[in-house]
Amino acid sequence: MKKARASARAGAMPGAFLLVPVLAACSVFGGSARFDALPEACFSGVSAAVDAVVGELASQERKDDVSPEDTAISRPSGSTKYCARSFADLVNRKDWKQGEPNFRRVFLEFDLYRGGYLSSGVDEAKRELKPPLVDPKHLVPEAGIGDEAVGWWDYSQSQGANWQISLRVSNMRVVVRVAGANYLNDYTVDRQFSAKLDYDSQQLKEELRGEAQSIAKAVVQQLLAPASPASG
Repeated sequence: MKKARASARAGAMPGAFLLVPVLAACSVFGGSARFDALPEACFSGVSAAVDAVVGELASQERKDDVSPEDTAISRPSGSTKYCARSFADLVNRKDWKQGEPNFRRVFLEFDLYRGGYLSSGVDEAKRELKPPLVDPKHLVPEAGIGDEAVGWWDYSQSQGANWQISLRVSNMRVVVRVAGANYLNDYTVDRQFSAKLDYDSQQLKEELRGEAQSIAKAVVQQLLAPASPASG
């Protein structure tokens, strides 16, 4: 009798262990996807927030670098859309002061994840939140933006100084990047216009971060709006 009970317990053990990975596999489907389409236009519902951030530059010179309708790219498990809007001070203006913005460039990227056989769109968006090419030590949490968000400072010859925020709302990941420079010195009469620009001061970094945060919050608000074209 004792041998039979021991045998029964021994036979039950493999089944008990097999239950664990099944439960773990089910957990990857825990998040329910909110979105099934990208926004119709990148800056839809966000333009006013962008203009408020760039201030006087909004009335100087504006350029949409990429047409949002032409930039939707399909992926096996989702799609991507990106666009950029630039604002620049007029080069012949002679009344600028130190610390005023010379230019700003706002870049938005929307990544929709629909998921696949082994994971949900929410799981994929979570995995893609942190940029793989950025040292994790340089990432800082951006509280109060979407379901989760991280930010980082960057500089490149093509983009200049910029603060970037990667945020997630359900199965949608959005990257907000604000690049720019400020004037360093007051204008002085010269044979030609030559402005010395700030690309690395703490003041500029704080300004770009605050501007990126404001735009990121406006993006989240637009995504969550009941009439948002991106909501499913």
